[in-house]
Amino acid sequence: MKKNQNKETRYHFIFWMIYLALWGARDMVFYPDFLGNIVINLVFTIPTAILAYFNLYFLVPRYLLNKKWGMYSILFIAGMAISTWVRYHITHYVFAEILGAMQAVQQFSSLNGLVILSSEGIILIAITMSLFFVREWYIKERYTRELEQKNIESELNMLKAQLQPHFLFNNLNTIYFLMESNPELAREVMIQFSDVLSHQLYNAKKDKVPLKDELESLKNYLKIQKIRHEDFLNLEYSFPKEIDDLQIAPMILLTFVENAFKHSQKEEGYDINIKVDIHNQDLHLSVANSNGHTPDNENGGVGLKNVKRRLELLYPNRHSLILDEQKDIYTVDLTMTLEANGQA
Repeated sequence: MKKNQNKETRYHFIFWMIYLALWGARDMVFYPDFLGNIVINLVFTIPTAILAYFNLYFLVPRYLLNKKWGMYSILFIAGMAISTWVRYHITHYVFAEILGAMQAVQQFSSLNGLVILSSEGIILIAITMSLFFVREWYIKERYTRELEQKNIESELNMLKAQLQPHFLFNNLNTIYFLMESNPELAREVMIQFSDVLSHQLYNAKKDKVPLKDELESLKNYLKIQKIRHEDFLNLEYSFPKEIDDLQIAPMILLTFVENAFKHSQKEEGYDINIKVDIHNQDLHLSVANSNGHTPDNENGGVGLKNVKRRLELLYPNRHSLILDEQKDIYTVDLTMTLEANGQA
């Protein structure tokens, strides 16, 4: 708190130094003594500075921001009149008694002189109010961004927490099924599943993981499903041989692939085709599967809704997702612009 107060005081000091320097430079047209002009303007500015702080820290928060326009106007005009009256007497004293500049006294004693004094006060009030509202806007925007970031982080953590049990549930069902029909094959699937699970346990809570690790985990998942459904599954998939040093949000791709297996199954057999391409930093995933039943009508719809939301949060304006459901085929077309490892 004390540090913030010291920082605020420095900003105020710098403002007044710049303000006085500018007015001192302006007055050199009439009086060539720059430092003398600064001292004189300092004396003249004190009444208006008091009004400026009174306006910013009392009138504005109590009346203007509460939309009490009438009371604010009355008090502000009264404050401006008092400030101008005080400045007039200070000006008269300085020029008449100290400097002996009677011509200046006559000038400031005229109507034009009063207009000049009041206009200078209005200019200062306008500048300080502008800076005040810009500062308040900046603080509000910074707070809003921080709050949005916290909300996004909380929502992503919640989505990941929902996604992991969903993943575990589907694959444990696979192993359970095989333990009854083929124990040897179940053990082989368990090894593959342990590799997938290890990747998810260590990386699912991370914001980004290496793309090569994510694709390797996806391959292991495909091996599990191929072993289980090899009698009635026609599975084709292709991955890039060379993978650039890119990173991706974990389990983005897996959700679409998992959904294809869950919702394409038919008693007479089914087809799944998966292809991953990489061009520069753009990743393209295409998934085509037999349409057994609509994903959004089943539990798998939770996974799709979650991954859509994660894409919106993590890749805003950097992804394209097209889901197309036909009578016999369901396709996913996803394009994502990834980041290189270490890229902000």
